Amino acid sequence: MDIDFKVEVDHHWVYERPYKVTLTRGARGDYRWEIEVREVDSNVLMAHLVHLDNGLREKYGGLEPPEEEG
Repeated sequence: MDIDFKVEVDHHWVYERPYKVTLTRGARGDYRWEIEVREVDSNVLMAHLVHLDNGLREKYGGLEPPEEEG
């Protein structure tokens, strides 16, 4: 008895959390954040990143550029 069969495996990565935000408050009360977005499509990635960053800026204030010495 000769059995001929084929097995295919198709992997799809499903992210539990599409993004991760780490919010840190400095000693002077200023906030900084790191945003990690997991997305294959770069256009969707940038849209999520801009949306998250704008929301954080609105709630916690924008990051001030460092003062120039001089």
